[in-house]
Amino acid sequence: MQIIGINIVDSSQQLFLTQKIVYSYNGEDVSVDFKPTTQPIEINNSKNVYQRDLEPLEILTNPDYIDAETTPDVEQYLTAPAYDYVVGVLCENPQYFWQILRECVLELS
Repeated sequence: MQIIGINIVDSSQQLFLTQKIVYSYNGEDVSVDFKPTTQPIEINNSKNVYQRDLEPLEILTNPDYIDAETTPDVEQYLTAPAYDYVVGVLCENPQYFWQILRECVLELS
């Protein structure tokens, strides 16, 4: 799969990824014989994703969490609205954008 387009619509806080599926047979690209594109992946703030330490991309634990019995209403890991988190990484740490984007797509799929 290849990302062939990214469209950020900041006014509605949405990010769309256009992807192309690449097919190969015996080392040759035969994508022309198949439907190579799929529906865009949408990332918005309707879902949360895990916040990650940017190196080595480990999920951050919530410092307010003790255990399920002591703090039952506190999440074990830190989360953030997906669009805000991905765009924040793009603006503040662009070198980690692709890794964070990949992790978010996997979480939201």
